[in-house]
Amino acid sequence: MPIQKIIRRALQSSETLGNRIIFFLAGVFLSAIFFLLMLKALGSWGIYIALGASFTLNYWLKKHRRNKMYLNSLNNGLITFNVFTVIVLILIMVVFYGAAQNLLN
Repeated sequence: MPIQKIIRRALQSSETLGNRIIFFLAGVFLSAIFFLLMLKALGSWGIYIALGASFTLNYWLKKHRRNKMYLNSLNNGLITFNVFTVIVLILIMVVFYGAAQNLLN
């Protein structure tokens, strides 16, 4: 299977910056896929449950697996996506609140 070969090659490589970027992007994509699955399965509550689960996983990884370079890079990707999601949700709420206020006036 080519995926196993890619992962084995990434873990045995001496170039760490490229590998860290790959694991960071993998964390972003895994978090996005998880959010979409939770949104599809549970509706709007899925976003809140996914955020809670992601923050719990982030905390656990930072506390128990701090010295693992690749897990740390993966976790940074997860955190980046979580922060981006929260900022976008806040912006959407502000825009819709402003639009509702304009309609009421």
